[in-house]
Amino acid sequence: SIDDLIGGSPAHNATVVHSVLAGDKGPVRDIVVLNAAAGITAFRLSQDSSQSQRPIIERLAEATIEAAAAIDGGVAEAKLADWVIATQSTA
Repeated sequence: SIDDLIGGSPAHNATVVHSVLAGDKGPVRDIVVLNAAAGITAFRLSQDSSQSQRPIIERLAEATIEAAAAIDGGVAEAKLADWVIATQSTA
């Protein structure tokens, strides 16, 4: 339900993000994977317009598998750690 997706305080939201990236399953992860898949699909289209010749559902399905693999393989969690370091550094 939509109630499963409503955020809360920054601390709560950070906990939810970390739990998703740690592999917890559920509606939040489903939405994260779907949104990431849409981003991957859009990026690929921006890099190669011939992608538009393939059915969008096929491209989204492939990107969904990749997004889930990035979470399950720890790549997404490592990228978050990189972002935390980058945004807390003083230049």
